[in-house]
Amino acid sequence: MMAHLGTKKAGAARVAGGGFGNRKNKQVQGNGMTGWWWGLWIASNVAGNVALRVVMHAEEIDGYMWANIATQISDWIGIPSSIATLLVVQRIYAMQMASLRRNAEAVDLS
Repeated sequence: MMAHLGTKKAGAARVAGGGFGNRKNKQVQGNGMTGWWWGLWIASNVAGNVALRVVMHAEEIDGYMWANIATQISDWIGIPSSIATLLVVQRIYAMQMASLRRNAEAVDLS
């Protein structure tokens, strides 16, 4: 598969040093989901804060109706925010597992 890359000691040094090349300063490009998660998380928190303030100032049935609407909006924004969170966590997990496999291959080849 790959050419012999040196001794086990050299392979372990490559793994401990971050692998092949200088990857410490490498910027990883995302797929945009992190931006969606961040935006939805902020929107959900702002909507929740607005809903709380509307509830705290409600004194009559009309105020409580507006508070109910504000709370529902906050809850509905929270659903896609939760889905985006799940997708971001799955992507991070996949990247971590890919990195683990690459590092394991580097040590095995040494």
